[in-house]
Parts: sequence; structure tokens; C-alpha cells
Amino acid sequence: MSAGRRVSRLLARWDGMARIRCPVCGRSFEPGATPAMPFCSNRCRQIGFGRWLDERYAFPSEAKEEQPQETAEAEPPAAAEPS
Repeated sequence: MSAGRRVSRLLARWDGMARIRCPVCGRSFEPGATPAMPFCSNRCRQIGFGRWLDERYAFPSEAKEEQPQETAEAEPPAAAEPS
């Protein structure tokens, strides 16, 4: 199924539903009025994507205890002898 068809099916489900708020700017809009769902515009979609890339958004997870790294330096690989 193409991405365009998936978006069309998603928007069809939103037809007639209540207005929603953009997660970036908070503006209220009708879901069928924008191809940038769940954002109100392509600009807000790009801002949201940038926030994920900057790691301002993250999925919650349990903190792992950091294990101390070994301080011993690894020996360099031995040079091959010429034949």
C-alpha cells in the first residue's frame, strides 16, 4: 500500500470528528484540512521532526547503571612480517 493511500485512509477516518490541537504550536484545526497529520502544517511537522532529531523528545525508559569502563589500553595489532 502506498504512503498516499495510507494517509487517505487515515484522513477518511478523521472526517466528521472533532477538531484537534497541533502538538507543536497548539493551534486547533480540522484533521482533514492538512496533509501533515497530526500537525496543522508542514512547518510544524518539520519542527516536530527536528525536536526528535535533537533528542528533545524521547520514549521513557528505565535508567541503566553505568558500568565502569576498563582503563587498560588495548595492545595494537602485531605488524605482519614481510615474506
